[in-house]
Amino acid sequence: MDRFSSPTQAITGCLLGAAAPPLITRRPISSLASPISRMRGATPRQPGAATLNVPTGVAASPEVLVVADAWNHRVLIWRGLPETSNQPADVVLGQADFGGMLANRGGEARADTLNWCYGVSIVGRSLVVCDTGNRRVLIWREIRP
Repeated sequence: MDRFSSPTQAITGCLLGAAAPPLITRRPISSLASPISRMRGATPRQPGAATLNVPTGVAASPEVLVVADAWNHRVLIWRGLPETSNQPADVVLGQADFGGMLANRGGEARADTLNWCYGVSIVGRSLVVCDTGNRRVLIWREIRP
């Protein structure tokens, strides 16, 4: 699994930035990933590199597409823009692997865990993640495609 440099700064409160650029692909994509069942009484399916469960934020640059996957407590990153439906992500943040789905990996909040991440933004070469459940904003200083 690829890793980004760890967050170098965590701040409390909101961070406002420029709007994300529009996502345009060469051919239509019906969805980036399949939903995961969370209905009452249903057994949740294991998440993977090509699944999302309540995607809440999207940011894109020419090099990467970043999606906040709130109910799986993670951020998924694709190198370049996906060109097919259900294309697996290349990188996961907030979980040890693509199969993880527990808030803070089932423990206390750390620099490499997330809890209800609801927003992402790319500012220059930095990735900003709103880690809502932990009441913080994490900044990775460099995104390496």
